[in-house]
Amino acid sequence: MKEFKCCKMTFNFTAFLTIWLLVGVKSYENIDECELGLDNCDENTNCTNTVGSYICTCYCGDGRNCTVSDTSMGIRLVDGNETSGLVEVLRNCEWRSICDDYWTDEDAMVACGKLGFLPYAAGSYRRGIFRDGEEVQYWLDDVQCTGNEVSLFDCPHKDTHNCGRRERAGVHCLDTDDVAIQLVENTTLYSGIIELRIRGEWRSVCHDKWTDKDAQVACRSMGLPFTYAKKGINGKFEPGEEVTYWLSQVNCQGDEESLLA
Repeated sequence: MKEFKCCKMTFNFTAFLTIWLLVGVKSYENIDECELGLDNCDENTNCTNTVGSYICTCYCGDGRNCTVSDTSMGIRLVDGNETSGLVEVLRNCEWRSICDDYWTDEDAMVACGKLGFLPYAAGSYRRGIFRDGEEVQYWLDDVQCTGNEVSLFDCPHKDTHNCGRRERAGVHCLDTDDVAIQLVENTTLYSGIIELRIRGEWRSVCHDKWTDKDAQVACRSMGLPFTYAKKGINGKFEPGEEVTYWLSQVNCQGDEESLLA
């Protein structure tokens, strides 16, 4: 039996149950066709197990061919690699670009966070490439995020644009492999000034609002004992030394795996 619904399309297949005869009583065991790979769902659908059956969900497609399985993400990178590229967003089952007018690192932070990357130190770039003869279409223009939004659609923006082909917005996102942490100027193995390496550059962490919970997260991320970690502030510096920072006003709960989480 197949069930179809407009826009969000679901179709249901009857599944086989394994039956045992135990002392004259039929015992039924439900199996997870999705996990076992026994479903007939299109590769782009979401398969959900139900009692005695399963449901294939396709948000954009005709039921046989599914182009988008889940609109919760609604954002992707193209013409780049896993962490960098031009930003496209999904609306009405169609992927389009974002115009780079007013496009900043704060916008990139929101985009990268939505993509599942670390939002801090995300970088933006403008004037994205295009292929000869390629028609570029846009969903958003004049995006102006603060960096704290969940989605680019939550930021002030325009749904109309005045952009040409050379104005596609792009991002450089951070993965956890791009980040390292160390203690410097330490008198013991367990104390010192914290530095973060992001894209190959080491910088400090500003102590504004620095707490014991922040110290616990820092120690945990370095593989050090962290349960009773205490904050330290006013790190030493040499006369004339220039200090640069990656983070300020860190506000950890204490159970995060990284200061960037």
